[in-house]
Amino acid sequence: MKTLSKLHAVIERQARLILTFATKLRLAQQSRYTPTIAAVAAGKASGVRPWAMGRG
Repeated sequence: MKTLSKLHAVIERQARLILTFATKLRLAQQSRYTPTIAAVAAGKASGVRPWAMGRG
């Protein structure tokens, strides 16, 4: 149980670091797209959406 707690703490710390770096490096989707360009990109998307696979 002690090992599991340590592993959980390490994973949580890494997740916080990744979030910090992503924020500082502006890797979030909203920092790369304006609303207009995002709408154009969404309109050009083709193929089956991942959440719609296996239906019908």
